[in-house]
Amino acid sequence: MKRILFIFLAAFISFVATGNDLGKLIGTWNYTASYAPPGYDKGQLVFFDKDGITTGQVKISGYATDIKNLKFSEGVYSFTVTVEYQDIPVSFKLEGDKLTGKASSPEGDLPIEAKKVTEPKE
Repeated sequence: MKRILFIFLAAFISFVATGNDLGKLIGTWNYTASYAPPGYDKGQLVFFDKDGITTGQVKISGYATDIKNLKFSEGVYSFTVTVEYQDIPVSFKLEGDKLTGKASSPEGDLPIEAKKVTEPKE
């Protein structure tokens, strides 16, 4: 019985720790993907809390699409976004107020960088 309780407790702590790491993303990030086609080479990543779960959207060329499967594992954040009927995996690392990583398109991996938009201080 103690063993089952320990496993449950370890899983719960792991889940809570992951949730806290995802919360670090909350806010708006301006991204650039230098080698992406025009119109997809810049936009915004918007992360927010919805019913206690961190989720988000990618805003590209005037439209927004929801991200799917936002995860954090071993220092790497990842999610999938659907663009023109294609699921595009995105992975990145958080370094201060900057995200660096890649988007894996059918044409190959594209480097992506994002900088957090800071709110003006009053």
